[in-house]
Amino acid sequence: MVRIRLTVLLVLAGSLCAAVVESQQDSVSLLTGPRSVSELGAAVTVLDVDSLRRAGAAGTLADLLTARVPGVAVFHGSGTIGTASRILIRGATSFQSGDAPQIYVDGIRIDDDPATLTIAVGGQNTSRVDDLNVEDIATIAVLPGPAATALYGSDAANGVLLVTTKRGMAGAPRLRGFSSQGLVAAPLGFPDNYVAVDSAGTPCDAAGVASGACRLLRSNVLTDPAQSPFRHGYLRQYGLNASGGGAVRYRLSGQWDGLGGVYGLPDGEQARLAAANTLRPELLNPNYLRRVNLQGSARLGAGERADLSLSAGYRTSTLRLPINDNNSIGILAEGLLGHADTTVNQGWNTALPGQIFQVATSQAVERWTASAAGSWRPVGFLTVRAVAGLDRVRQQDQQLQRAGEGPLFPGNNGYVDRGLTRSRRYTAGLTAAAAYTFAPGVTGRTTAGIQYFKHSDDLVDSTGRVLLPGDTTLAGAVVTSIAEATVRLRTTGLLLEQQVAWRDRVFVTAGIRRDATNRLSRSEPAALYPHVGISWRVPTAESSPLGSLRLRAAYGVAGRENFFFGAKPERTRELEGGVDATLREGALAVGATVYDRRTSRIVTSIGPTVGYGVGFDASGEVSNKGIELTLAAAVLRSAGVTWDVSLAAWGNRNRVVRVGDVPIVGLPTGLPLGQYFERPILGYADANGDGVLSPGEVQVGADPVFLGSAFPTEGAMFATTLGLRPHVRWSALLEYRSGNRLFNETEELRCALGRCRAINDPAAPLADQAAAVAARWYGSGAGFVEDARFLKLREVALTIDAPTPWARRLGAADLRLTLSGRNLATWSSYRGLDPEANAYGPAGLIVGDLFTQPLARYWTARLDLSL
Repeated sequence: MVRIRLTVLLVLAGSLCAAVVESQQDSVSLLTGPRSVSELGAAVTVLDVDSLRRAGAAGTLADLLTARVPGVAVFHGSGTIGTASRILIRGATSFQSGDAPQIYVDGIRIDDDPATLTIAVGGQNTSRVDDLNVEDIATIAVLPGPAATALYGSDAANGVLLVTTKRGMAGAPRLRGFSSQGLVAAPLGFPDNYVAVDSAGTPCDAAGVASGACRLLRSNVLTDPAQSPFRHGYLRQYGLNASGGGAVRYRLSGQWDGLGGVYGLPDGEQARLAAANTLRPELLNPNYLRRVNLQGSARLGAGERADLSLSAGYRTSTLRLPINDNNSIGILAEGLLGHADTTVNQGWNTALPGQIFQVATSQAVERWTASAAGSWRPVGFLTVRAVAGLDRVRQQDQQLQRAGEGPLFPGNNGYVDRGLTRSRRYTAGLTAAAAYTFAPGVTGRTTAGIQYFKHSDDLVDSTGRVLLPGDTTLAGAVVTSIAEATVRLRTTGLLLEQQVAWRDRVFVTAGIRRDATNRLSRSEPAALYPHVGISWRVPTAESSPLGSLRLRAAYGVAGRENFFFGAKPERTRELEGGVDATLREGALAVGATVYDRRTSRIVTSIGPTVGYGVGFDASGEVSNKGIELTLAAAVLRSAGVTWDVSLAAWGNRNRVVRVGDVPIVGLPTGLPLGQYFERPILGYADANGDGVLSPGEVQVGADPVFLGSAFPTEGAMFATTLGLRPHVRWSALLEYRSGNRLFNETEELRCALGRCRAINDPAAPLADQAAAVAARWYGSGAGFVEDARFLKLREVALTIDAPTPWARRLGAADLRLTLSGRNLATWSSYRGLDPEANAYGPAGLIVGDLFTQPLARYWTARLDLSL
């Protein structure tokens, strides 16, 4: 049974509670046509993005989804600008095929690859998901699993996100604009570097310090103002859109974004590089993102018989990333493994910040999207809908180190690596729906259709080694190599769905989809995906305090393309049930969902970090069972004050049910995916009373044991919104996660190399010393697998709507100022850099904190006006 700490949640809810009440809507446009959410047997959430934007400073799709929907966990991983986040819905299901949801924009499937960077900068990656401009999004519908996504077929097992962009409203042309300015700050709570040395400067250890034979040195170049490579970053955004029309409604928008990260060259490094004539302007800003978004849409002939909607967008971006995370020359690695004696390499390990930033990694992206969607009603009972569109991406990655620059390794004479990716995705769909009456009070709707999806990727990697002085291109390299890869995938899906409704109270829906897939001109086994759902709007008496009561249940099967060519898709079936209720006056709404999900035909492998290894078996099963709870309340409604609060909580029990016919060491059944395994620390004691633990004073088990899950098993979201009518609104959002552990690889490696306090300082806590001794002498990292639960203040926002006379004095129809902050505080017992950190990117089961940049804090001021 899923365990949720309701006592903790209720205490927290008393102070701040979760998602904003007004952020959800009751209609969704599915593959088979528009539906009311209350007709569906599965849990579907539709978020209104404008209300979310008013409540915070979300800059990406991942930000919008963070702490909004129970069961949807967003793992941000790093505070480096432009790096990807992981979106995980209802738990991990697969090792090789990924757990990212499928994403549609205006009815067409887009490039939703969560990891796209072709050149290594450490563990972080980039994602095409975050290309989406949140200013142009109207709604996001979250379909959490196969019970809701079966009609989306072979890549919908991990959920589907349906993004709808904004459309123009009828009327006179109206111009709207905004400007947002902000600061980005890095938490600077980095640990000191330690070393124990004798009078001759020879390293010793904590025992020598305790005896008085050695002295303890400590330093911290990451927090030293003269040495630190950290600064305040910036956020600048400017946007303008126009909309209006009559028979033809339109909306045109343009936006420019400039974001700068928290890294910069210290003054001393600037002077050193200037003296060497190698100080270039780009070294002063080693992490930035600049992008331009252009979006247009039009709706034609919005009549009773037919309508047509057109949408097109163009996005271009330039990103620069520093070397960081699990990279030997990353900023945090060089600083946290630096010399405690600052006379040695100025306190850094092997490379100075200027040398690190001279390894320049960049990504340039151009993206074109276009879609057309129309409906035609030739007769009253029949509606024909069609959609077609494309999403094309050109991405070029480059990493350049000029000759004579960068870290000074033997044989390192400059290099250039390039990766060029061309991604093309085409979607076309056609459905016909017939509505009719079976009997008085009983209606039906039959929908049949076809969907075609084509996916094409081309990748060219080029490498040049040993550059000549001044050269920055492959043409100047002495040694070059080129590698190419191609992906071709076509899927044709046939679908049929039947709905029967009784007196607008009971809705029964059943359907099936058949997918035929061709990959690299090779046909793969066809797959069938059935689903069935029931929703009952229970009648309530006039005297009842209930305003509405709905019972629902759904079952569905969806897939995920298998890692192995020619293999059947992974297959996930899901059964869920739930209840939703509101009070008569609508002041309180509650909901509960339970689900049972099982994924089969998966590729299994051992996981994730402390004990590494590789093993594969093209079969296996993983189970996810869970519960999701929501509560939203209008606490106060008066002439001058409104107060809304809400709470959402979730729990997930993830288990490996079967690993296939070939047993795999390190992946036992009955435990979750993303397992930490290591020889445990059984005990320790300072037997001789000198304050320093020796290897003989620490007991370590002989065999590895399960130490915990890499992914959280429970969470909650809390928010509150206070409105002082009609002009002032304050909101706050918190998120809580628990049930997972995180491998603090940063501290383990620091201890292994003699830089941590536990090795050098006899005053270090015995628990820390025991962890260091177990790792150093017994090869066990168990002491560094730590509890990673946290409570985080995600957002705080204050919005002020100027009175109409004030706005008119400025020539505007309305004027709004929003002051907001994001990632403002974290409460956690985790002793590493950040309990959310992950040095291994947005995919896979390997999770660890290895010199990972903590999440940055954002402070922004935004001004909106319309004419």
